[in-house]
Amino acid sequence: MNKLLEVNHLVQEFPVGKKNIFGQSQKMFRAVDDVSFTLGEKETLGIVGESGSGKSTLARCILGLYGKAKGSILYKGKDVLKADGKELKAIRRDVQMIFQDPYSSLNPQMSAREIVMEPLINLNGDLDRAEIRRRAEETLSLCGLSETHFGRFPHEFSGGQRQRIGIARALVVEPTLILADEPTSALDVSIQAQIINLLEELQEERNLSYLFISHDIAVVEHISDRIGVMYHGKLVEINDRDSIMKSPQEDYTKKLLSAVPPLDPHCK
Repeated sequence: MNKLLEVNHLVQEFPVGKKNIFGQSQKMFRAVDDVSFTLGEKETLGIVGESGSGKSTLARCILGLYGKAKGSILYKGKDVLKADGKELKAIRRDVQMIFQDPYSSLNPQMSAREIVMEPLINLNGDLDRAEIRRRAEETLSLCGLSETHFGRFPHEFSGGQRQRIGIARALVVEPTLILADEPTSALDVSIQAQIINLLEELQEERNLSYLFISHDIAVVEHISDRIGVMYHGKLVEINDRDSIMKSPQEDYTKKLLSAVPPLDPHCK
């Protein structure tokens, strides 16, 4: 398997607490602590951990959203942390994100069609309006929405439908890697399974790689080839799915496994 993403000794800190007389924070909180892993082409790596474990911060680091991370994040051999503006734009076109809350991440004043058109306008400015519209509608259809939905606004959709719009928005620029940050946590179990099934179908059709982030190890198990476990900013365990689920080595992984009921993959 060819390596798509390589994270080496990644550290991300944030200032906390009171500042000194020079306006500098005296304490730093280490949200991501010496994390290293690789992700292959067409692979899904699940990252699981409780709230505050650093998994969402990790995803944002990969997108280059924080300027002072240490270590290296190599995407197709290019270090995201050292990329200039033009290089970052190219990386962000190829690496897209699906967010946790499908309602707050969608502009309430834009229709589903306009929401999916927006990244094409921002990242593919050479396309004419008709082609942008065609691609947006094609992608919405691919994600399970019909023509009658295209002109509707976010408040007119269910949670599952809104997440489909969010997936279409990420997919429309034809990325190679998708960072899925808790994409099913706001949905009930049957809708969770529908979204997981959709992501798997899209991966097969588009040859996508996923970094799939969740607090729910049952959801992660269903979609992942390998699983990494984060705790207090550290990647405490990473292995293939079956090894993590059947023979976990870390006590924290065992705790996660004992706490969560299985996802029903047959809900359609």
